[in-house]
Amino acid sequence: MGPVDGQLDGRLAGVDLGASSLAHAVCAVHTHSVAGQSLKLWVLRRGDAAVAEVGRSVLDRGERRRAALLRAPVDRDQFVLAHVALREVLGQYLGVAPADVCYVRETCPRCGGPTGRPALPISERPVHFSLSTTRALVLVGVATTPVGVDVEAPPGASTVAEAAPLLHPAERAEIDAVASRARQTAFMRAWTRKEAYLKAVGVGIAHGLSAEYLGSGLRVHAPSGWTVLDVPVPAPGAAAAALRTPPHARHDHGVPPTPLSTSARSRGAPVVAPAP
Repeated sequence: MGPVDGQLDGRLAGVDLGASSLAHAVCAVHTHSVAGQSLKLWVLRRGDAAVAEVGRSVLDRGERRRAALLRAPVDRDQFVLAHVALREVLGQYLGVAPADVCYVRETCPRCGGPTGRPALPISERPVHFSLSTTRALVLVGVATTPVGVDVEAPPGASTVAEAAPLLHPAERAEIDAVASRARQTAFMRAWTRKEAYLKAVGVGIAHGLSAEYLGSGLRVHAPSGWTVLDVPVPAPGAAAAALRTPPHARHDHGVPPTPLSTSARSRGAPVVAPAP
């Protein structure tokens, strides 16, 4: 049974990266309870040598191999930070050492291949998780229901022009209709919401971005059975989270459910919601 509205799952509420070796990297924490389901989000800044050192003893062989394949040091650092943070969060939740956390890959609900959501073994559920990185930020989400998160850096005008046509026709029309100076923001809203939702479903963007309409304005149009939230992150980034909830729990009124708590540590840039 999940928590009632207004209460966060007890074990999830007790998870605290501020008490870990990653405390210096955490710049914001957001918690929500929606329709009896709990969601906790951590926003972290750039990885560094200290995090890389922790990663050597925490990450598994596959994660270390994937990190080594990344050519740019900043990409390797962010990969390590994201996976160390996820292991620390799940380790605290499960009561095990971060290095002892094991993952499995669910089956994709569309193609049937082993490319679905990363997950914990069945015996350790119902906690669900997702993570996303840019070269400046890491976003980790853990929930009591399937969840997806996405964080993006501002794209250039050429990227917006090339990628916007991949979105739902109504989203494309909305982006085309706004003034050029606001087009980037509208695109980032639509893209982060869409990618977070598809990650939560377990299919990812490779299966297409045009089927569902989530919107690019202040109002989020979440598909039935899902709640989609715009997540405040340090400017100029944008982020979103999606979690499975009962159909009646849709929140599509332009603002997310009031968070149970939000804490932010200012580290050179304000933590802000996506601009209108």
